[in-house]
Amino acid sequence: MVVMWSKRSVESQYVKHEANYALKRNKLVPIMIEEVELPFRFEDLHTLSLLDWDGSKDISEFRRLVEDIAAIVGPPATTRQKTQRAESEVGRGTISRDEPKGDSTRLSGVEQPKRKLEPGPVFRDKLKDGSQGPEMVVIPAGTFQMGHIQWKGYISFQGYNAYNTDEPVHTVRLGKPFAIGCYPITFDEYDQFTWATGRPLPNDRGWGRGRQPAINVSWNDAVEYAKWLSEQTGKRYRLPTEAE
Repeated sequence: MVVMWSKRSVESQYVKHEANYALKRNKLVPIMIEEVELPFRFEDLHTLSLLDWDGSKDISEFRRLVEDIAAIVGPPATTRQKTQRAESEVGRGTISRDEPKGDSTRLSGVEQPKRKLEPGPVFRDKLKDGSQGPEMVVIPAGTFQMGHIQWKGYISFQGYNAYNTDEPVHTVRLGKPFAIGCYPITFDEYDQFTWATGRPLPNDRGWGRGRQPAINVSWNDAVEYAKWLSEQTGKRYRLPTEAE
């Protein structure tokens, strides 16, 4: 379900009820089309912003919208056969990688052509300069229980009542295997991206760089890092979903 938050929709009990129904089933794609304060139940969700959308299909937020919808309903019919042939291959991380079509900061990623990735193996993709990308591990498809075992709709704390943003326990199904980063992205790995793209180095706040987990990296920067890894390796890297 795609919910478009606007001045009218945030006031609509019907819209909020339907959005909550979809959220509990892990099938909600929220979009902001007007500058509004999100309903309390949804304020902690990552919400795509199309406030300045000009109708172009090339902006990153629109592409992310298409990807999020496809992750729920499946690929367009014109590409379904190609996708089915690729389904046995995987992606990667706190980055993750998905299957290729020929497809802190943790990454998820894509399948290796001509090689079936079985759950469990750890691997690293090569970058264009011959160095290696983040260490990835393959996660199998399957189901698991996600949520809070003591969930209640409302919680009381020091005399205040608030809606509990934790989810009750529910079954989540991951339909395809994928690969995810074994460890958070390090400063060594992220700094290589900043040097290659001319971006400023994130502040380590005196904790040290090297193999330390990268900090002070925004969500947008993490998305750009995943795109850079995709360009470097020829695989589709992306940020993982909450369920992944």
